[in-house]
Amino acid sequence: FRHVRPAPQTPAPPRPHLLVHGEHDFIPLEYAAHIAEAIPGARLTVLRGCGHFAYMEASEEVRRAIADCFAADDF
Repeated sequence: FRHVRPAPQTPAPPRPHLLVHGEHDFIPLEYAAHIAEAIPGARLTVLRGCGHFAYMEASEEVRRAIADCFAADDF
């Protein structure tokens, strides 16, 4: 992760952004957090017990994370 340059702050996107990351993903969590920090207002959700294909491994949890995201007042 040390070799990755900080991402520049991006303009606020017109739509909400939710990053879903599996607890056992082969891509380090720090990378997903880095991306989430670069997108104003983005949310990062880490799902336990799954890897890179969270939408297949934990489809109900992904659906719930999306629903919760859009139901939030500040999103």
